[in-house]
Amino acid sequence: AYPGLIGPALAEKLAGDQGFFDALANSPGDKLVLMHMVRDVSRKQLADAFHDSLSKILPPPKVAVLVAAIPSDARDGQTAVLRSHQGALSIDIGGRVQTLRDPETAQEIWRVWLGPDSVSPTLKRSIAERAVQPTAAL
Repeated sequence: AYPGLIGPALAEKLAGDQGFFDALANSPGDKLVLMHMVRDVSRKQLADAFHDSLSKILPPPKVAVLVAAIPSDARDGQTAVLRSHQGALSIDIGGRVQTLRDPETAQEIWRVWLGPDSVSPTLKRSIAERAVQPTAAL
């Protein structure tokens, strides 16, 4: 899409290209997000945040199932892990894991971070910057 651009110039274009992030979100294969908690977040706070983000993406019954699957509060210093693999989504908080076997949810949850209303625009910029680095740097 951007012939002749490399390095920071290409990263800048990709960071603003929703089509690039849609392609990533739609790509087959496993996906993983690690959230390193820097404060305590209750299960209810997590559920409310996911409900708000996902209600724009998934049908209400699927949102309800997903937020009900949040296994616990997340504590300062813990890592919360979300992983999609072969049509399933695993949520691991502090070693407590819940798995949803729903291909649509496992696919669409990535729009929380990669969609046009990303909860983390800085993450999208970081992904674009990493995408233009030589393979050895990844």
